[in-house]
Parts: sequence; C-alpha cells; structure tokens
Amino acid sequence: MSSTYPVIDSRPVHPHIQTSCSSCHFQLEFPVPSPMPKPSTLLTVRCCNCRKTFSHAFYPNQLPASMANNRGSSSMLHGQTPTPPPRKGRKIGTQERPLETGYYDLLGIPVDASTDDIKKAYRALTWYLFVLYRLTTGRVQAALR
Repeated sequence: MSSTYPVIDSRPVHPHIQTSCSSCHFQLEFPVPSPMPKPSTLLTVRCCNCRKTFSHAFYPNQLPASMANNRGSSSMLHGQTPTPPPRKGRKIGTQERPLETGYYDLLGIPVDASTDDIKKAYRALTWYLFVLYRLTTGRVQAALR
C-alpha cells in the first residue's frame, strides 16, 4: 500500500483548553500549562487571530476528558491534593430555581409562579383536555354507527 503523500511527522498528545478571545470572539484553544494551575488561577493567553492578550480563569472542569481521567495522578505529582470525584445522584431544584422549566411552558405560567397558580393552570389544562377527549370520542362513536 503506497501513498503519494510525504511522511507526516507526529507529536505527543497534549491536552488543550477551548475558549474564545474576549476582543475578536475567535474560537481558539491553548495547551494546559504544566504544572497544572490551581483552580480559579488567571492565565494570560494570546489570541492567534488578533494577537491581543486576555485573561482566562482556569478551572479543572475545563480539562479535556482524556486528561480528566489522569487528573488525580497528575495533581499528586505536582504536590496538590487530589480533587474529589463529582457527586453522583439526582439534582434537586428548588421552588425559586427549578431545574426544568418545560412544565411551566406547557401550563403557560411563569417559572416564578406560586403553588396556587400552578394548581389552577393544571386544573384548567386537565379540564380542557377532558372536554376535548369527550368531544373526539363522541365524534368517533358517531362515525362508527
């Protein structure tokens, strides 16, 4: 199997963090510094498009998935304490900040509606659907006769 292309040099994989320039909004990426900075450290990055520098706050959740698996061992090497794994389980919303707002849209009420407003909207929707169901089943039964 021959190729008409010349031999292409390879390089070791080095994880990158994706961001965008604050001046020209160009999507770019930069390598993860070594040793790994502490969370909320401000990194100075030069944009490859407009050549301006901007600050980027580093957080461990920005690491690519390939490096996230090795995060505990690499932070041990640099003398930092390992971060605990993310908490598993279901997320719970509150009355003030619900996780999903699709149900509010379905009922046609704002997200910050009171419990009584939610009950009223739910009952109005169920009554509407009940009446609609009764009308359509009556028409279907009449058509079958």
